[in-house]
Amino acid sequence: MKKWILLAMTCLLTACSAEIKIEESAVLKVAVENEAYGEGLKALWNETYPENADALEISVINEYEILEDVLSFKGIPYDVFLIKDEDVATALSHLYEIPSSFHENFEAGIREDFASTINTVKNCYYPMIADGFLYALNLTAIEEQGFKPEVFENFESMAAADVDNLFYYYDNPLFLLPLLSSDGSYFPGKEEAVVNFKSEAFLHSLNDYITIKKSLKLESDPAQFDQWFISQSYLSGLIGPWMQYEKSEEINEITLRFQKLPLIDGQQLKTLAVSYGYSINADTIYPNASLKLLELMHSVKGMQLLLDTTDLVPLILEEEMENFNYSKGHQKEKVTAMNGAMQQDLVGLKENANVIAMGIFDEESVRALIDHECMKDAEACTDLLSEKNAEWIKAQAGH
Repeated sequence: MKKWILLAMTCLLTACSAEIKIEESAVLKVAVENEAYGEGLKALWNETYPENADALEISVINEYEILEDVLSFKGIPYDVFLIKDEDVATALSHLYEIPSSFHENFEAGIREDFASTINTVKNCYYPMIADGFLYALNLTAIEEQGFKPEVFENFESMAAADVDNLFYYYDNPLFLLPLLSSDGSYFPGKEEAVVNFKSEAFLHSLNDYITIKKSLKLESDPAQFDQWFISQSYLSGLIGPWMQYEKSEEINEITLRFQKLPLIDGQQLKTLAVSYGYSINADTIYPNASLKLLELMHSVKGMQLLLDTTDLVPLILEEEMENFNYSKGHQKEKVTAMNGAMQQDLVGLKENANVIAMGIFDEESVRALIDHECMKDAEACTDLLSEKNAEWIKAQAGH
């Protein structure tokens, strides 16, 4: 009996590492973000698996089409498809559960922090690219004012430089939360699904935020949001992927540089981003071929193809960056900067699972407290914030 138990355990332990064989007749319907990536993926598949050549049928979709298929109950008409992280929860029952250790053998590592909350429920999503604000310096304006770019590596040196227009700030959660992220463990999903304004972690972040606000002149100027780098009104700020900064660099003869947000007290502040990745249809009749395609997408050649074809920022681990070539303007800088970003919180709150954490920070009264009352007494302000949070969550129940 012991012998049979031992044999069964051995089989279980070796099953995950067994070679996945592509189904002989596999034809995969694959939905990708753009035609160049799709064509490149077909060529890479045919090169890698010549015995299964021409097994990929490529469609180009936008980020909303998969969600539309899910919400209309039509079923997803693809075996492998692009999906946005915030849509995974809606599509969860349609997604194939991937063996939890599958990604450990990927040639290129994955940013697990962008999928950890999702994959604790069901292992079905691997992020590949991200979209969000990136921190940028206007090197031309900085040089003209007699400063060095190194000043912008931490808030202490920025404060010591004692100049105006050091950092661009705008009062909505996408701008506020990065300045409250020096200890992000208070965000839901890190420990439990609550926003704990009375935690030590939040108080730590809040005190760092107060230090930043008191030591620097942070402008709140919506009119300058899309064009601070054109007008050279700010030496640094956040840039979104839609902004025409590359044309501005050429026309206005300026040079920008992308990097992570500055440190404060040795801790990294983090911008917010959403991610996209490829998942497998739970109803696919070719799960092995689908898994092999995911594996190929996350190979060095697969990630290089992504770098060559996407306009967003591939999520390449910082320690693996030297394995790749960066042919587009600022691309390597942006990949580095995105290594200093965190996923927008997708966790439903414990008190009301239909509400995600960012909502409370979008409340004008909460932003006002953080910017005014908290500047006077951080610890006392956490009590007020906790009350506001409870009121807000209760109010959402009627929505």
